[in-house]
Amino acid sequence: MTLVDGPGRSDSVPPPSAKALRRPGRGRVLSVSDQVTEIIRDMIWMGELPAGEQITHEQIAETLDVSTMPVRETLLRLTHEGLIENGTKARSYRVSANTPNDVRDIYWLHSELVGELTARAALRLDDEQLSALDRAHQQWLAAAKAADVDALEWANDSFHRVINLGANAPKLVRFLLNTLRLIPHQYYRIVPQQVVDSTEAHTKILKAIVAHDAQAARTAAQQHVLDSGNELVRIFEDNGYWVRPSASAPSAVPH
Repeated sequence: MTLVDGPGRSDSVPPPSAKALRRPGRGRVLSVSDQVTEIIRDMIWMGELPAGEQITHEQIAETLDVSTMPVRETLLRLTHEGLIENGTKARSYRVSANTPNDVRDIYWLHSELVGELTARAALRLDDEQLSALDRAHQQWLAAAKAADVDALEWANDSFHRVINLGANAPKLVRFLLNTLRLIPHQYYRIVPQQVVDSTEAHTKILKAIVAHDAQAARTAAQQHVLDSGNELVRIFEDNGYWVRPSASAPSAVPH
């Protein structure tokens, strides 16, 4: 897997295990280290690196065709996030076990931040920003109609970016980015059936913001995130993702 630096999101977003991958950056330019980190996170959440899997710097570097330096940075970050832990062998790591409640906790915290930002945006967005939000929503609708997962991810990020930046609360956005890192990057590739509910949620959020109804905007945004988290838990359950943590080790909570 070859990593290359690229601006923001690419036009085509392949799955984490694809070759010649240019990682999308949710609106930002990614370093090689950031790209490696997002790939490994996604591989963990998508079950490509299951709980208990032993990994080393050398393994990851060879698999992704990068030097060990960005891999070292990645494994340190993911250790702090609770997604991996020290392994049983020297210089090795092990993928931590996660539980349904871990995922629900992440989405609950994310929903609180999203709700507050959306409520503030409802009172702050000007006509230009409202137009940008509507354009992002139209892009979402077009992508949903075409069943274009890559375009859906792009439109979803664009829609929420207008809201988050329009809230004029940079510290809250910084906290939001921390929770966003713990949410599967290619959500609609994992949970395509959630597109219909997300379309309805985006429509409610847009209407509330246009009406400058902060409470309705908050409620719609929070419920949107919570529903997304619950659906992800259900999909993981159906796919046999969960591994019961060892009784001798505490469950890893990635936040």
